[in-house]
Amino acid sequence: MKSHIKRVHEKRQDFLCKPCRKFFGSHKDLKGHTDQCHSQVTCEICNKEISNPFELKKHRVFVHKETEGAWICRNCPRKVFFTQFAYDKHKNEKH
Repeated sequence: MKSHIKRVHEKRQDFLCKPCRKFFGSHKDLKGHTDQCHSQVTCEICNKEISNPFELKKHRVFVHKETEGAWICRNCPRKVFFTQFAYDKHKNEKH
């Protein structure tokens, strides 16, 4: 309960990501960020080292043409979304 109050109601962000200097409200949020943004992965197709899992998904779309489950914006070069919601939001806000 105390951590909920600090994070949500007091808007405290006590957890620092050392590589990028961003702060997060909980250890769980920091771990999720670290796993997503600072976990280097290897493409199984070409063995290229990619900076994080999200960038690997983008790499597979644009380099290996694996577009199933991806929404690509026709108006913005190299913009890809992996949920219909994110794609629709982009279209509504940008176009």
